[in-house]
Amino acid sequence: MRTSKFLVEMSWMLLVVLIVTGCKKDDTNIPLNSEVNEFIWQGLRTYYLWQEEIPDLADDRFETFDELHAFLNQFGEPELLFDHFLYSDDRFSWIVDDYVALDNSLQGVSESSFGYEFNLVRIGNTTDLFGYVEYVLPNSPAQDAGLKRGDVFHAINGIGLTQFNFQELVTGLERQILSLGEFVSVNEEIIDSGQRVDMSAVEISENPVFLTKTFDVGDVKVGYLVYNQFINSFHSELNTAFGQLESEGVSEMILDLRYNAGGSITTARLLASMLYNDATEETILGSIIYNSRLADFNSDLTFLEVVPIFNTDGDQVGEEAMNRLNLNRLFILTTGSTASASELVITGLQPYMNITLIGETTVGKNVGSVTLYDSPEEGYVSKVGINPNHTYAMQPIISQLANSVGFTDYVDGIDPNVEISELAYLRELKPLGDSNEPLLAEALGIISGVGRSAPRHISGIQKVYNSRDNRPFSRAVIDSKTELDKLTLTKFQTEN
Repeated sequence: MRTSKFLVEMSWMLLVVLIVTGCKKDDTNIPLNSEVNEFIWQGLRTYYLWQEEIPDLADDRFETFDELHAFLNQFGEPELLFDHFLYSDDRFSWIVDDYVALDNSLQGVSESSFGYEFNLVRIGNTTDLFGYVEYVLPNSPAQDAGLKRGDVFHAINGIGLTQFNFQELVTGLERQILSLGEFVSVNEEIIDSGQRVDMSAVEISENPVFLTKTFDVGDVKVGYLVYNQFINSFHSELNTAFGQLESEGVSEMILDLRYNAGGSITTARLLASMLYNDATEETILGSIIYNSRLADFNSDLTFLEVVPIFNTDGDQVGEEAMNRLNLNRLFILTTGSTASASELVITGLQPYMNITLIGETTVGKNVGSVTLYDSPEEGYVSKVGINPNHTYAMQPIISQLANSVGFTDYVDGIDPNVEISELAYLRELKPLGDSNEPLLAEALGIISGVGRSAPRHISGIQKVYNSRDNRPFSRAVIDSKTELDKLTLTKFQTEN
């Protein structure tokens, strides 16, 4: 790891943080009950975006270590202390008790997965739920069992899904037997088909480049890419996909981000650079703003001209020539799961390209976070010298994002230009990449100039849960690893 100005300044800053006025840490009468609690306090008061808004994180809050220890000892569970420090508007910070599983998830590795994504929905005012499959990963237990996009299920392991039991049925199981059914009407229950899908969980590493395809619309070649997570260890795969699109002469592009809850800022910069051919390393995609303690590191996020290659530890190990498309406009498909780095690509490109959003309003995550480990000598941003006595890690919000013209006000999400909900087409949900699939067909219709009939709407049905909701890159949780190039410390890995 290279030495840097940031490392020197951060180490000095943390030394100041660790000192409490008028007392050495060893000179205390009240022992600290939890090393985790001290880690939470130190990490949040250094990096947390809203540090100045939280009285108990103030620099002058505690005059002695005895006073600090007495405060921290009030919280028997680390999660309670973490929640105590959260700002009222913070929807995305979180803490885990297993950083190994966290690191795997941030690189797209699920230790126990069936290989399909789904939504759970409720009909009317009942407590009964049913699920429908959004997509199935290749070479997964779900694909081997014959599960496909659009399949509807109403029970798992023989137990009907309700709003009271779904969490225990959709998480933590090593085997699932789905009872499939048919969605008839919003006023009727799901009709059981008698078909059962039996699956056992395995470890899966998901390639976020899910589908690359082209369409001929008249004499126009249209590219289509389903991209499901911004992971910096899959840059070569993304570059290969754009090489395919470029070689086929694509002049119109449909980017499907409807299931992409976010990830690496570096990868977002890369994707934006592949889509906007006129950008250089001097062209500004956006900016990133930290708390006042880290204000010296506020900076611009620029486009890229080459493809940085990272390993799964987040270290850059090489680079490739970038494949880029020459586009005048861009169509992006979205849902209520489109978040974070996906929204950075949308807002970052809007000042430069004509962008049409088709689908649903996005999440509204205009903030970034960092993985913090209990490694004080490394500024809490590396596992080098990590405390061996526990495996807790934090993912607090530490920054706010804006595009090149300063736009950052999308906390309520980014509204589509053409509103379409998949739920309205649930009885005829086509495979991703099928030209008749509703959102894709809408984009193709606009490109062809033929247009389509007004999108249908549906009432009386409500989304309750998405399979990504408990994952680190989820709209409700966090996204994946990246490095902010503006920070010269390689291991300072900040995420959006």
